[in-house]
Amino acid sequence: MRRKLERLHFEVLVTHTDTSPAHTAGGTPLLDQTDHEREQRYGMWNQLLNAGGTRNVAPSLLRTLRIYGGAQGIWVDKKRTGRIGSAGSGVTVGVLHTGASYADDLSEEAILYHYPKTARPQARDRSEIEATKEARRLQLPVFVITYPSPGSSVRHVSLGWVEDWDDDGGIFLIGLGERPRKRSALRPAELGGRPRCLAVNQSVRPSGIKTQHPMGMRSIEQQSVRERRADP
Repeated sequence: MRRKLERLHFEVLVTHTDTSPAHTAGGTPLLDQTDHEREQRYGMWNQLLNAGGTRNVAPSLLRTLRIYGGAQGIWVDKKRTGRIGSAGSGVTVGVLHTGASYADDLSEEAILYHYPKTARPQARDRSEIEATKEARRLQLPVFVITYPSPGSSVRHVSLGWVEDWDDDGGIFLIGLGERPRKRSALRPAELGGRPRCLAVNQSVRPSGIKTQHPMGMRSIEQQSVRERRADP
């Protein structure tokens, strides 16, 4: 075709359109990186199940599987996930809930996880907060590690999904389950897909974890149950 056009005295200009997906700094497509990370986390979960289950787990096993690897509340494993997050902060892998400060923020269906406020440089706390938000944006599961009892030497582990956050209140909502909840009580805003802010009633724990809703304060657990019953 090009030669025919040139014989007719048309000038043929060759252009190249980049239709490839977004790439990370390392040159690997971001979508591939995210899918790989998701599969890797499910693989870690299966390894944990095969090693004896998710209850009363030794912390050493969590470190071996890279489910959790530090004393801090939020584990990012930045060496592995730093190339995935769009902001360079990595993506949260696990969160530790000791129950020491917020013992009643955990229910069977969700956890209210508070933003870190440590004596470390503020940039470190902000980076971990952003990494946890990135897990929501990329729809990557996170491991929720809890203590069976105060001071316990073993841990319980659940798979969770960051569903929403409230910067003013400094809190994340993480739904629990091997897959994202079919219908979260908190849906992304219509514009931009940005989660709506939470408004937590501190007097309601834990079976009545509540969030601001156009119809008023409603229980996440109660609303989720009603919505699941309404599903076909």
